[in-house]
Amino acid sequence: MRKIIFIAILISQSIIAQVGIGTTSPDSKSILDVHGTDKGILIPRLTSGQMNAIASPPQSLMIFNTDVNLYYYYSTSSNSWMPVNVGSIVNEAGTSYTLSTNDNGRILDFTSNSTITLNVPNNLPVGFQVSITQAGTGQINFVGTGGMVVNNRWGAKSTSGQWAKAGIEVRATNVSVLSGDLK
Repeated sequence: MRKIIFIAILISQSIIAQVGIGTTSPDSKSILDVHGTDKGILIPRLTSGQMNAIASPPQSLMIFNTDVNLYYYYSTSSNSWMPVNVGSIVNEAGTSYTLSTNDNGRILDFTSNSTITLNVPNNLPVGFQVSITQAGTGQINFVGTGGMVVNNRWGAKSTSGQWAKAGIEVRATNVSVLSGDLK
């Protein structure tokens, strides 16, 4: 009798082809339909080291990287982990700003008409990236702190004027790259 019930379950699952969690009628275009009104899906949380230790990850494998607080998926076309960048815009009007891990993936929009000192600390994780817009007339000066080296191909460390764009990427411990509309 147990064998008959087991076979019936297998046959019904192969006919339906959708699995629903929290619903008895999964969407016909889905393989998995997760429904909820007070809970969400919790993606596996890994450090950069754990993420990079996954042997031969398949296309589109997804994790949440706890070192940089971003979702990543694996791309077999580039053989690398790619961040899912949702880039929220943060407006800043002060004359000094210190980057933090919370700024990873953000667009910082500086609106000050005074000179701005943007501190790049040594505690930012490898893979950290931020985009910066100088929306105000105040020049942005980039300063490494705590041993962080800010590298630029031409030795530039400041934005070139209003509406200039710049980006910072932490490439290794205490090593960052500054690029964009700089002087």
